[in-house]
Amino acid sequence: MRNIVIDIETCPQENLIHIFTDNIRPPKTYKDPDKIKEWLENATKEQTKKMSVDIDYGDIRCIGCKIEDEPSKIITLDEFWEVQKDSRIIGFNHRKFDLPLLVRNSLKYGVTGQLGSLNKEINNRYSDRIIDLMEKLGNYGDWKSLDTYLQIYLGISKTPIDFETCSQEELEDHCLEDCDNTYKLYNYFKEIL
Repeated sequence: MRNIVIDIETCPQENLIHIFTDNIRPPKTYKDPDKIKEWLENATKEQTKKMSVDIDYGDIRCIGCKIEDEPSKIITLDEFWEVQKDSRIIGFNHRKFDLPLLVRNSLKYGVTGQLGSLNKEINNRYSDRIIDLMEKLGNYGDWKSLDTYLQIYLGISKTPIDFETCSQEELEDHCLEDCDNTYKLYNYFKEIL
């Protein structure tokens, strides 16, 4: 079984933003129109950030994939379903986020694959085919970020990115960097996983 690393970057599903933003109201104590406008902009940004990390409201902006010692690359949702066959899927927080979002987006957009089979494996914490480094390395719920583990054990830091202002190319580069770094972290710990 070959090893693949999967990482995704997300955004809110555009046609559902109104669900989160239609009922945003500033506090009644705000009277200054400029302060009200600023408050509304900040509240809207917060709500759309929440949508981006919700498996039902999020949309995929890109999928990064690293197949063992090959260079990381950006793939489509259809390609994900081909690549994941007969592969051990490695990621960071992908059991709770990336993989369920990939399954739900596939359902939403009519992409076919082994949706039910993968969904069962996602929910089986003892599946040998899905290795979530956040779960494996977190000590009884003491979760740390990927960047923290990279700094502690490999002495490297992720390149900072501003998700609100970055270009699609910058986002894809970030996703590919996460794939490469996750693979490095997996290789560092694989003897004890």
